Amino acid sequence: MKKRSRTAKPRAQQGAVVAYQNASLPPAKRVKDLLSRMTMEEKAAQMMCVWQKKAEILVDVDGNFDLAKARKAFRNRRGLGQVGRPSDAGKGKGARAMAELTNAIQKFFLENTRLAIPVMFHEECLHGHAYHTRRHRARCLSARPKFSLRISLPARITAARSSAWGVEGLSSPFPIRVSG
Repeated sequence: MKKRSRTAKPRAQQGAVVAYQNASLPPAKRVKDLLSRMTMEEKAAQMMCVWQKKAEILVDVDGNFDLAKARKAFRNRRGLGQVGRPSDAGKGKGARAMAELTNAIQKFFLENTRLAIPVMFHEECLHGHAYHTRRHRARCLSARPKFSLRISLPARITAARSSAWGVEGLSSPFPIRVSG
């Protein structure tokens, strides 16, 4: 039996589509294929989140993606599971600039990791999607008698705003689906 190299790029990066990157296959088959290709170190990296150290390893002083910092911090090519609160590194950037930042980070991990596993982005959205230049009024949502009838619009607004910023995961009291 031929031993597979743990440093070789998957066929998807060489031109052919590998099973885990084939959207037409069932999710269970894709997951099984991906897990069989991952080293223990890559699996551990998928459980990691960069939050408070973004300024040290992902962005420059103006909140823009810093390729040199990222290359140095992730030179092992194992990847990363999540970037928490990209907006707090953005120095008050608007939606377009934040989407550009998250796109640059995503592009880096897709092009500079062995298996090209996408990174997830997470934001705090307790009272809606807050960002550097806005404050949301704190509300005790559970104290409202018709709470369940009133969450649809705030949830849709929060999802739309977060999605526009390139965010895929939220911490929110609302049942929110950001993408798909």
